[in-house]
Amino acid sequence: MLTVIGPGQQVRDVCCLYNFKKIQSWYSLAFYWFFSFGIVYSFYGEFIFSDRVGVLDWRKDLFYFHFLYDSLHNFGVIPVSFLAIPSDIAWFSTLQDLSYWSNPEVISLSPFLPLAYVMSFMAFMKAYFAAHIFVAVWGVRFLAARTGLGTVQTMALLVLFLLNPWLVQHLAIGYTPQISLCLVPLLVALLISEQFRPIQLAGASLVAAWIFYQGALHLFVWLCMAMGVTIAMIALLGRRADVLWRAAFFFMGTLILVLPKVYAVSKVYGVWERFPAVGYASLTDVWGLLTDDSFPMFLFPETYTKYNVAFYDGSLLVGSVFVLLVVWLVFEYLSQLRIVNALRLRDGVCLLAASVFFLLGWNTIWRTVSGYLLLSSSEIYPFRFLFVAYNFMIFFVVDRIGRCHARFSGRIRNAVIYAALTMTCLTFYDRNRELMPYLTENPNFYGDFSISEFYSNRIVAQSGQTLLPVTATPTSVTIIPAGVAGHHILLPWLPWGAVGHHMFHGARPLRESPYGGTVIEVTSAASPVVIEPDSSSRGMLLTGVSLFFAGFVVVTTFVHRKWVVGSRPTKRQESR
Repeated sequence: MLTVIGPGQQVRDVCCLYNFKKIQSWYSLAFYWFFSFGIVYSFYGEFIFSDRVGVLDWRKDLFYFHFLYDSLHNFGVIPVSFLAIPSDIAWFSTLQDLSYWSNPEVISLSPFLPLAYVMSFMAFMKAYFAAHIFVAVWGVRFLAARTGLGTVQTMALLVLFLLNPWLVQHLAIGYTPQISLCLVPLLVALLISEQFRPIQLAGASLVAAWIFYQGALHLFVWLCMAMGVTIAMIALLGRRADVLWRAAFFFMGTLILVLPKVYAVSKVYGVWERFPAVGYASLTDVWGLLTDDSFPMFLFPETYTKYNVAFYDGSLLVGSVFVLLVVWLVFEYLSQLRIVNALRLRDGVCLLAASVFFLLGWNTIWRTVSGYLLLSSSEIYPFRFLFVAYNFMIFFVVDRIGRCHARFSGRIRNAVIYAALTMTCLTFYDRNRELMPYLTENPNFYGDFSISEFYSNRIVAQSGQTLLPVTATPTSVTIIPAGVAGHHILLPWLPWGAVGHHMFHGARPLRESPYGGTVIEVTSAASPVVIEPDSSSRGMLLTGVSLFFAGFVVVTTFVHRKWVVGSRPTKRQESR
């Protein structure tokens, strides 16, 4: 409150107040970043600054990283096809087809790919993970600013979002695309706005497509479902039909951007069907997934069916204290239903959305629902929806901090919440220390991987007993034929079933070899035979959707400004 002695004194007081708030803001920001880097280093530093990798599926993902890195570093291209893969990493995604571009698990596009041109392999791979973690720290701060959270609430949100064991345990077993989870706070922050802002929503669509193109297909599906449920809840509870228009813009923009990759994946996996398994079937199962810290995470085969789910995948250790904290805050919220305001509305949206995903993971509910929605193959492990529900609940918990205005009881309440969150952070750290040896167990077992050396004894062309000269890259195979047109060449590396996914120049596919592979017939002996894996018109489609998306944003912005903003009365008109 200002003490006004004279006009000059009032101005000085206002300036002092403004400077104090500015200094306080900078202090809070510095404290947040200092806290963030310290605690993130204690949780992820050992992995980021080591030259070692994890267990299980890391054999597959490390090969993916090596192949991408060498393709960029030595050939200057994003690969189109593997052409061949090591026999010890045969996986469902590579057994369907050897295409790189059509593989839903690999990094197809990412703003971090240029790092491959200036870094060694291991530095590139670890920088890729570190950059995502940095984006998560910044994204949480950005989200907190958009939602009006205080500094302590922001730090609590960072701990509950980034430091919970779910990400570390999935990185440990080689589910590396899940690192794209770090982009979610940025995406959510871009979606939050009181008014329709096409440029901001376009940014959200770009981040969603970014997640998809980095191979996080499951995460992308969860994200789209979560956005759909949240928007429906806001429209229903807040009686705001305008959010449906924003949702339409976001989903349309995202669909446009992911269309090239969706087209390529559907050509290979369009007829491939998988059916959802059974989720957790009792509250005892849920309690075990949330609080069991004694069962060994990677005790096979017992971990496949622990609590009726794959425990190593579905476990989300938050501890009994955090579960009880959530229950208490939910009851507190429900006891104040008569109070209606914007903050309680968003808490209600989080609570209802969490309930929806919790139920989708229950027993056979998702199997039934996905059958009606034709989404059976999009997620076959419904217990993973428990993690989606958790992310809604952590914002609910953080948003409830400081809601009690009574002085003494409010301080006691907040002290209890902070104590519970501190114990939860310690639970996270204990599980992190348990998992870190798995995440740093193996060296780079591919060594100095080279695509040229990898192809040297795998991508061959035989004319009788003679090996023909072959030049193979991740985008094409060039063969120098011997003889005249009509000459037959055996390609033992090319399955007959994959012939339809390749284009032949100077030759045509003839028949399947009885010994495996494909026999081609030379049609023009005067020029080399060039075999190009099907890129599903990658370059043309990416260019086309980029232009179409830009036009979509420009037209929508123009229409919005002309017909919506332009139709609103000005302040002068309102005063009249």
